[in-house]
Amino acid sequence: MVRSIGYSLGSALTASILASHLDLGEPNESGFVLAVLVGSAVCLVAAASCAIVPAPARTAEVTAELKHRLRDDAELASAGLIDNELVTGARTRDARDRE
Repeated sequence: MVRSIGYSLGSALTASILASHLDLGEPNESGFVLAVLVGSAVCLVAAASCAIVPAPARTAEVTAELKHRLRDDAELASAGLIDNELVTGARTRDARDRE
């Protein structure tokens, strides 16, 4: 979705730049040069903002014990021996229907 919005905005910006640099009904070279310069500037701003924004905090590492416990809980939940909500944190359709 975001990619489509960016593509649409970029196309509209390029079209308006080219439309403002017409020469006998055709876009002239200065319009194309300006469109490339504006596109390059937008890319540089995007790259700079990516460099400035900090990386997300690392989550805790999954230990072998935690993996083993999660696998066991998933097996118990699939067998119906424990509630799936305890394992995944997601409520099942049956649980929502009971409310």
